[in-house]
Amino acid sequence: MLEVSHSSTSQARSCWMKYYWHYIEGLTPKKKSAALTLGSAVHTAFEMFYTGSTDSDVLNWIKKSYEEDSGERNSVEEEDHRINMFTALGMWAYYPYKNIQEFEEIIVEKEGKVTFGKMRNVRLVFRIDGLIKVGGVWWVREVKTTGLAMSQFMGRCTKSVQASVYVYCARKLGYDVAGVMFDVIKKPLLRRRKTETCDDFGRRIMADYAEDSKRPEDERKAFKRHYEYRSTVDMKHFDDDMEALIKDIRNKRNYSKGTGAWCRNADSCWMWNRLCPYSVICDMEKPDELTLEHYFDRREV
Repeated sequence: MLEVSHSSTSQARSCWMKYYWHYIEGLTPKKKSAALTLGSAVHTAFEMFYTGSTDSDVLNWIKKSYEEDSGERNSVEEEDHRINMFTALGMWAYYPYKNIQEFEEIIVEKEGKVTFGKMRNVRLVFRIDGLIKVGGVWWVREVKTTGLAMSQFMGRCTKSVQASVYVYCARKLGYDVAGVMFDVIKKPLLRRRKTETCDDFGRRIMADYAEDSKRPEDERKAFKRHYEYRSTVDMKHFDDDMEALIKDIRNKRNYSKGTGAWCRNADSCWMWNRLCPYSVICDMEKPDELTLEHYFDRREV
């Protein structure tokens, strides 16, 4: 039985070698990026709110979770961690779309596996933030933090494979969803001043979010609620593309042995302004066990 997900198919599209390290060798980078940590905190904040937590409950959780996270960090990483706490607090505290009374129904996080099309022995693994019904129409609910300008992010939404995966899975579960409702928050563009302390910079980030939330909806730069449809034609293209990719993955896994059979995509070594965590071993003839143990956790595959 082959199981695929948005993450695995995305890695296959990006770089076959990255897919090999993660899904064949079972190597997971030990050090998570700050962006991933921030995104996880914001996702949890929204999940808490949609399941009944009060605004103050969420804010207290964000602050407490960052303060209790005592991972090994140098002084620069520790300051980045604290700045991320202020960023997460600002993102949640001033998010302007918190009226859940507008929704007729709310279904919290759903996860599972569904069969994909007519392909035998293939399961599509998914985890959806939630589902909401508004105006009699079901939508997948998705939270996103982004470094892109809102206009750029909206453009990406129209072609987002992840959104199509969620729509596909929700429909397989029996929900006639029209598309995805995105709760979008832009990451701060502010730069720390030379004379500014870590906490002063964090408070300025929060103040910037506060100011943006007061602007008219069409003038906001940091906050957006966006509904993105998925038409029959959109989903037909998604089905065709996903089926072709799954066939490639299955063939690779069945017939390709060793790293030499998995090609690198050097254009993906730098993604989202950071170096791929697998680059430390990608150019080695054969990674030594000490390096693997230092940089990665190994899981069963």
